[in-house]
Amino acid sequence: MTMACYIVNATITAKTPLHIGSGKRTGVIKHTHHFIPGSFLRGAFGLCLVKTTCEFKEGETHVHSEDCFYSKLFGEEFGKKSNMFFRYAYPLHLKCNGVFVPISRTLYRCRNPQCHKIYNTYIPPLECQICDNSVKPLLGYYECLRCGEINSESVQTSRFSLTALDRGSYSAAQIRSGEELAGTLRTIEVIEAGSKFRLEIVVDADCKEYLNQIIALLTRGVPDEDIGGSKSRGLGKISIEDVKIKEISRDIIEARAQTINTKGFDIRLLSPMVLGNSSILEPATLLEAARRAYSWILHQGKPSLPSIKLIHRQFLTETFSGWSLKENRRRRVEPAFSTGSCFHFESESSDQTLAIALAALEFYSIGSYKPHGCGQVTLTQIL
Repeated sequence: MTMACYIVNATITAKTPLHIGSGKRTGVIKHTHHFIPGSFLRGAFGLCLVKTTCEFKEGETHVHSEDCFYSKLFGEEFGKKSNMFFRYAYPLHLKCNGVFVPISRTLYRCRNPQCHKIYNTYIPPLECQICDNSVKPLLGYYECLRCGEINSESVQTSRFSLTALDRGSYSAAQIRSGEELAGTLRTIEVIEAGSKFRLEIVVDADCKEYLNQIIALLTRGVPDEDIGGSKSRGLGKISIEDVKIKEISRDIIEARAQTINTKGFDIRLLSPMVLGNSSILEPATLLEAARRAYSWILHQGKPSLPSIKLIHRQFLTETFSGWSLKENRRRRVEPAFSTGSCFHFESESSDQTLAIALAALEFYSIGSYKPHGCGQVTLTQIL
C-alpha cells in the first residue's frame, strides 16, 4: 500500500481570550477573525522549531541552513518543497464534531423570516419559489461541513477596552496632535476563552521519521508561543490536545476519486486562494494544480489530463499577507479569492486520472502560500 501523506489532527482550546487580528476596524474597535489562519499556527510552530532544535547561542541571530530541522520541514524558503501544510483552524461544531467554515458564496436565503428557504445555486431566482419574496446572499454566516447547520456566529466573542499609561503622571496617556490632545483608548474584540478549533496539518510521506517530534512540538512547544495579538496582556494562550495521525494511502485517494463526477464538478475554497494577478481561476491553472497534486501525493510524474471548461463562478476577493520568519519582515500584500468562493467546471467525458488528481488536490491545495493554509479546496456538487 503506497502512502500518500499523513494528516495530523488535534483540538485547539483557547485557555485565555484570543485576538486574531483581521485588520478590520469600526471606529476604535479592532475586530478579530473567528478562526485561526494557518500562517499563525505555522509561525508559532516555526519559532518553537528554531528554539528547540537549532543550535545558536542566546543573543545570536539564527542562520537558516539546509541542514537544520527547520529547513527539512519548511524547505520552501530554500528552493525546496515544503513538507508541512498548516490548514486554517476553524471552530468546532460541538453538536456533531464537525467544523464551521465561512458560508459558500452560492448560498442564498429568502428575506421572509417566516420562510427563509435556502437556495444553493450560481444564479439565484429573482424571487422565492415558496413565498414570492426576494432572496439575498448569505454573507457573514458559517456552515458546518459535517451536518450543514448554518449559524451567524461560529464562536462567542466579546470586547474589552484598554489604554496606554503615562508613567510620569500615573494616568491615561495622551498624544498631542497639533494643538489638541488625544487619548489612547481603544477596544479589542476577542474570541472567548474555552472556544475550540480543529487543527489539521498535512505532512509529506517522506517525513514519517519526524512525526513524533512534530507531535511533541505541537503539544508542548507551540502552546508556550501563544497565538494572535496582545500576548503581553495575557491573551493568546492555547492548549493542543487529542492529537491523532491519519495515514492517507493511494487506496483512500482512489476511493475519494470514485465519488467525483469529472463531467461536472465544483471547486469550493475553504481558505483564501492566492493566484498572483489572476482575476479568475482559469481551467489551465486548475489542471496544472491538479497535476502537481497528483505528483506530490502519489509520488509519480505529472499525468496527462483532459481539457475542462469554466462554466460558472461566484466569488469575492480580499488581500493576503504575512510575516517572513527567515527575512524578518512583512511579506508583500497580494490579492486573493475569499473563502467560500465557488467555481463550476465541466469536461466532455469521465476520466479516472482527472478524478484522482482532483481528489489529491483536496490535500495539496491551489496557488501560492499552500504551507500557510491558502488554497485549500473541497469538491462539491452544486449543479
